[in-house]
Amino acid sequence: MLKAFILFFSFVYGKKRHSIPFAHWSNYLLSSNFILGAFLWTVINLLALTNLFYMDYIKQIFLLAPLIMVPMALTAFEFRNVKKWVKELWKQLLWWQGPAAWMVALSFFFSQGTLIAFLLVLPWLLWTGLLALLGLYRLRHLGFRMPAEWAINVSLVYIFFGALWLTASRLALQPMGFGDVIVLLTAMHFHFAGFSTAIILGIIGRILLQQKTKTLFHKLYPYLVFAVLMGMPLVAIGITIQGLIEWINVCIFASSLLVMAFFILKVCVPSALDLSIRMLWRISAYSVFVGMVLALVYAWGIWTKKPLLLIPDMVLTHGFINSMGFVGSALLAFYFQKMKNHISALKKEIAS
Repeated sequence: MLKAFILFFSFVYGKKRHSIPFAHWSNYLLSSNFILGAFLWTVINLLALTNLFYMDYIKQIFLLAPLIMVPMALTAFEFRNVKKWVKELWKQLLWWQGPAAWMVALSFFFSQGTLIAFLLVLPWLLWTGLLALLGLYRLRHLGFRMPAEWAINVSLVYIFFGALWLTASRLALQPMGFGDVIVLLTAMHFHFAGFSTAIILGIIGRILLQQKTKTLFHKLYPYLVFAVLMGMPLVAIGITIQGLIEWINVCIFASSLLVMAFFILKVCVPSALDLSIRMLWRISAYSVFVGMVLALVYAWGIWTKKPLLLIPDMVLTHGFINSMGFVGSALLAFYFQKMKNHISALKKEIAS
């Protein structure tokens, strides 16, 4: 990582600083947000461990999304051959991603229902709202020809719904009668199972596009995209209705993610040339297997009214495994591979 930044700054402050390629600029800005976010998240958790202030583990896991996962995931976006205002809006959103995420972290230091807690998450709500508009624009601009881009575009809509639920949590609202914990967990679900999972699904599709030989995975991929993207609203409907519907919808979503894990093992792992990146992809896939088994056990207990796992148990197991294992490992694998590619590109540009 340090090597990448040295190469970048030598390029920026060299004789070509007047024409920095947008792809390099955006990736290193997001890298800065990722590094600062990781540092802030670590500091918050260390302070919580020393009992200087209290922050429950649900909030700690949730903060992984805006501080770390989102800047990594946004490196998957490219805006080519688009109108000038779209590119300018994207640049502004990249600049404001970090500050908006840091204010979300700060909001957790204030009590629910207070004006300051709401004002501090308001930038994140506005930021994700504009991001959702860009996602809809990309969907219209690219059409429905490329399933990988469907997933990436829909992810931007999902994160906006996550921000809505986060805002409701900070305002101490209880939509549809859900308690405070469920409201925050729903926000977490849309950030991880919605936004991040859809991004990873899109990355799998892009890797498939790079393969010259067509396989069964190419034929099945559009159906996988449909199943995973529909799984999020189905789970939401199931939680609202509960009973058998919840169990069926959780089974559908969990099954689609298990198939997605198989795609990771058979598509992403072989495509990675670096051993560490292959290992990250494997951790991601195996985490899905464990996390989805826990989800099915939990849903079964809710349906039969004989819970084997309670919500605190699910947060510490399912939540941690999915956020750090599945999402975190997959996004790190993609991010490290992309940064290696940019280092190679920078070397060529600096040498020329």
